[in-house]
Amino acid sequence: MPPVAASIHQWAKRITIPDLYAISASVLILIWLIYWLGKRAAFWIGRVRHVVCRRWIISRLPGSWRRFYFIYLPTGLRWLDISTHHQGIAIVILFTANTIGLMLHTDSWSEAQRRAGALAVIHPILLCTGLTFGLPGDILHLDRQVLAWCHRWIGRLCVLHSLLHGSALVPIVKASTLATAGHIVPLAAGCCLVLIVPLTHSRVLRHHMQFAMKCHYVLAAATLSTLAYHLIERQSVYRWYLLGGVFLCILSSLVVSGKW
Repeated sequence: MPPVAASIHQWAKRITIPDLYAISASVLILIWLIYWLGKRAAFWIGRVRHVVCRRWIISRLPGSWRRFYFIYLPTGLRWLDISTHHQGIAIVILFTANTIGLMLHTDSWSEAQRRAGALAVIHPILLCTGLTFGLPGDILHLDRQVLAWCHRWIGRLCVLHSLLHGSALVPIVKASTLATAGHIVPLAAGCCLVLIVPLTHSRVLRHHMQFAMKCHYVLAAATLSTLAYHLIERQSVYRWYLLGGVFLCILSSLVVSGKW
């Protein structure tokens, strides 16, 4: 193996899940910004030169792809918050990335449960973008509805990771009772997360928007509080990741509200 490939292989073996997700998120944001800049540059060049051939190609080829990606799917998938093909592709990519993060170099089921707990802490950091999606929408040049859809599905993945991590309590339930705070607190955090899921359904948001959002904020605050207590009690390194997510939420809210 060449020296460069060997060094990359050794670095890949030492990399942790938080570092892997941070690198992946940075690469995706960089790709999106490059795509947006290239799109703006191509639009500016097209307006200046008035290239007829370019307009003819754009009017035909991307249109078919656009119709394919944004065509509506069956009612059952739309009920699951998967309305178009590009949303389905994005969900497949999300689930694939999370499956790789769980199963890569995993030696046992307990190791997968431990990684699920780590991912359950990392995902709320992605959700801590403030009370609104104004700041990330302006930075990434995305519509708020797109960010809200991504927020909902990342939250659902966080719930799945929490349930997988919570399955480690099953042997403890069989052997003893859950009378200690070390068991009750993470169960409370998981219950708060699960209760958020029905509040994000499109029908609930359509008919009871204000009530659903108020309950969402209360349950999210309860989840972060109980999760922080659980991580501090266990002296986990991921408590600093959660603290960073809370500061990110506060900073984003202050910037959007114009108080900073």
